[in-house]
Amino acid sequence: MATDIIVTGDVSVDWFIVPVPARDHSSGADTFTENWRLIPGFRYIAREGGALLLARFLRQLTNSRTTKVVAPTLRLPLENILPIEAVHSIVELELKPSRPIADKQSNPDAYKKDKSYRVGSLSGFCGPATKTPPARAITRQPASPKVIVLDDAGNGFRRDRRAWPKALSSGRGKPWIIFKTHRPLAESKGNLLSNHLFTEQYLDRLIVVLNADDLRSEEVSISRRLSWERTVRDFAIAIESQPNDVFKNLHKCRHLIVRFGLDGALYYSFDPQAQTGSMHLIFDTTVLEGGYCDEYEGGMVGYGSVLSAVLAKHIAARGNSVTTGQMLKAIEEGVCASRRLLVKAFGSDLTKIDYPNAAQLIRTDSKDQRLSCVKIDDYRNLPTHWSLLAKQGGLSLESVANKIVRNGLDEAPQGVPLIHFNKLATIDRSEIESFQAIRNLMRQFLRQSRVKRPLCIGVFGPPGSGKSFGVEQVAESCAADGAIKRLEFNIAQFVATRDLIDAFHKVRDVVLEGRTPLVFFDEFDASLGSEKWGWLKYFLSAMQDGKFKDGESMHPLGKAIFVFAGGTTHTFAEFASEPPAKAESERETYRNAKVPDFVSRLRGYVNVLGPNPAAEDDRFALIRRAMVLRFFLEQRERIVDSKHVVRIDDAVLRALLKVPHYEHGNRSLEAVVEMSMLNDVHSFVPSALPPAAQLDLHVERHAFGALLQRDLLFGAARERIAMAIHNQYLKDQAQRKPADDPAMQPWDQLAETFKHSNREVAADIPNKLAAIGCSLLPLAALSDDQAPIVAFNGRQIARLAIQEHKRWCDERMSSGWRYGKPTDKPRLIHENLVDWSELPEDVREYDRELVRNLPTALADAGFAIVKQI
Repeated sequence: MATDIIVTGDVSVDWFIVPVPARDHSSGADTFTENWRLIPGFRYIAREGGALLLARFLRQLTNSRTTKVVAPTLRLPLENILPIEAVHSIVELELKPSRPIADKQSNPDAYKKDKSYRVGSLSGFCGPATKTPPARAITRQPASPKVIVLDDAGNGFRRDRRAWPKALSSGRGKPWIIFKTHRPLAESKGNLLSNHLFTEQYLDRLIVVLNADDLRSEEVSISRRLSWERTVRDFAIAIESQPNDVFKNLHKCRHLIVRFGLDGALYYSFDPQAQTGSMHLIFDTTVLEGGYCDEYEGGMVGYGSVLSAVLAKHIAARGNSVTTGQMLKAIEEGVCASRRLLVKAFGSDLTKIDYPNAAQLIRTDSKDQRLSCVKIDDYRNLPTHWSLLAKQGGLSLESVANKIVRNGLDEAPQGVPLIHFNKLATIDRSEIESFQAIRNLMRQFLRQSRVKRPLCIGVFGPPGSGKSFGVEQVAESCAADGAIKRLEFNIAQFVATRDLIDAFHKVRDVVLEGRTPLVFFDEFDASLGSEKWGWLKYFLSAMQDGKFKDGESMHPLGKAIFVFAGGTTHTFAEFASEPPAKAESERETYRNAKVPDFVSRLRGYVNVLGPNPAAEDDRFALIRRAMVLRFFLEQRERIVDSKHVVRIDDAVLRALLKVPHYEHGNRSLEAVVEMSMLNDVHSFVPSALPPAAQLDLHVERHAFGALLQRDLLFGAARERIAMAIHNQYLKDQAQRKPADDPAMQPWDQLAETFKHSNREVAADIPNKLAAIGCSLLPLAALSDDQAPIVAFNGRQIARLAIQEHKRWCDERMSSGWRYGKPTDKPRLIHENLVDWSELPEDVREYDRELVRNLPTALADAGFAIVKQI
């Protein structure tokens, strides 16, 4: 017996307007051509839209012998349907390159050759002048469908109960209901269908699908294109706080899917018994919302219909229950299918323009490698600055940083956003949000044809943090090649206001060339003579009116981007904060310099963090440093192999990554690489590093040297550590073992076998520490904000003791010992060669005592235990 699926809702006729070039008809041709063909024109093509399109996709995805899809119908031909019968949507199509924009550079011939019709613009709708077109009811409906799909576009179906499936009121069976809905969502706005569905009768099997933009249109504050973490937190706050009646229904959903373009989706599920929900994020790790569409010229329609059809296919194939894993798989496949809809588009044949077959949008290996799925634990209490990078369980940032430097950005952890801004890449949430915020501003500004004033942005950060590079890469990612020209002026080197006027003229010259100048005013906050912030007032007119005065004349600047890079202040807050009331003279200087007026003219700002920790709890400085280091090392081709792996010694990598501070930020990191002798070697080894005196220009050489020689220093100290371990053993066992026991002798009288065993304990210390997320540093390499671990907690001691017992067993068995009872040392038999769980408690305590005293023994040898970042 076939599975019945009902698809219904708002139907429409989609009209595609396609430009048609003029026919070439030279004089003297034999064939007759009508005059109207000799000038450019348009072709109008009608296709089923709304619920009819969704039903069509679903029929293409399912086997007609096992699944019966029932939907409303429109009389044919569709071209004869009037607007009073069904809403018409008007879509203008344009022939666009099929391939991603990136292929324009990498494969220009194919990019120019491969074309498809995509959406150029959405021109609106056409309907009756006075009343709503009638909702379309299904004439013959199955009594007990397995799935009901409702495509509610807010065009009348939601208010016409006569058009709803009879199964929604008959009470027969318990169908799954996929409710694809649009604004307005609020219960108070006449959404009868929503009010009917959000009842206990249907909630267990109700799957709601909506677009994030529909939530935003209902005054739900969900950020757009800043970071996935920000988006998730905004949604979590909205659904928990229920700021308006939009969420009176939605927060009760057992299955709520919120689409974020083609780039991801949130899956929220509420458990009525536990009175809490769960939340999963499926997202593209390489772009933010809207980023996938930006990779192609032109757009497409029908994304939500494809995703809903894929969901219905999966639900129909399941039993009475659907697991979270199955739901997530269906959502992921739906997002992938929506992406392929954009890629395939309407094809290139003008005579066959149509939606692609949905079956062609599904692959058996449907997982898009750029998509990741993460569960958002404790979504009700997400900190303001939580990040997906920090969420990675058991993640060692030191290990990640090492892999990024050696193997490239492909080694960035799975499930973490890695966003590119042209040649700049970052996985640090704070950097992503800062750069994305100004990219959003720049994109909007560059798309405007007429502008009155420059776009003014502030950028702050320590010297060498990469302020100019970062903003330049963001700007380049927003514009076509060659559309932007960079200009740079250091205000601290200006001696008179005439210098600034000359700079404005150079800006204007670039505008007259037909390009957009990206103008960096470095150290804009410098003093003018003895006047603090003295230059600010001379920028105000240009920032506000887009004009500057030269003599008696006013000159328009035109379309330009002004980037004000701070020199004396390292953050926007530091620059913009008014001095405290008690410092009245400073407040007066602040106001006279027009700082508030200057700030009011900025449209955005970014704080660039750089490779040094911005605060004591800045865990991600190591990752920022690794990504910059990888960039610099890639330029030295001799140490990069054919698989793009950087050949670098462990000690050199440790020193470059973990040195406490780079004196001049990224410039110092770059300088250390450039000063190293890498032209005639195939690996970055310690001998390639510059002399200590040169290193001292950019890093603290003693700390750098200690990190570089850690293994050597540890090897030299191993004997002292082994002696300290043995001496502690003598104290611990003084009341338990007789004085003549061979293991209880002073170090200088101890048998070589026991000395060797203590040396092996010492040698294994780095491995043990790594098992509990710690590492070893020479005391000289400790930064001021690093607090060494002076005592292990109970959990760490337990883990280390187990590690030590395993090491001891491996050591003994490799020397020929075997298990036996009782212990017979001459015959190399020992009763403690067993698993930890079978070990007597007194022997376990011995192992605990040994590891408990490691911090003291290591400190005496000049080393500290620190927690890995």
